[in-house]
Amino acid sequence: MIKSSAIFVATIFFSFAQNYDPNTGELIKKEVYDPLTGELKKENKAQIKKKVELKTGEVILGYLIANNDDHAIIYSSTIDTIKIKKENINTITDYIDSSKINKQPRWVQESIKKPKNTEPQGLPSMEELKQAGETIATLVMVVIWLMYYTVS
Repeated sequence: MIKSSAIFVATIFFSFAQNYDPNTGELIKKEVYDPLTGELKKENKAQIKKKVELKTGEVILGYLIANNDDHAIIYSSTIDTIKIKKENINTITDYIDSSKINKQPRWVQESIKKPKNTEPQGLPSMEELKQAGETIATLVMVVIWLMYYTVS
């Protein structure tokens, strides 16, 4: 029994282990092929919009496709895909649209929210008063019962 459970644990451990290159320490990625077409599947990465400032002063907003030592490839919806030499690029930064950023933290906004029901609340109905009275009477009876049986 102990041997079988040890084999089971070892199998699970090695099935979730990832392979790393011993020289560089980087994760070895296995190529995954589409079973229907046989083509190499591309990774689905969420891309962050970049702001590329050129040395000429122009600004390009788009998605960074590749960033090598000598050039950068950027996709922009206005100018399509463009390859720019690194010597012409001043900076590449993440683009954050300031119109979509809330000025106040979320917890401040939630505390300022107005209640949905803005009508003035009236007096409680007879049914609500009856339920409250029954609850109070039950609690009083429980307290009396606890006092009686804990004392004697």
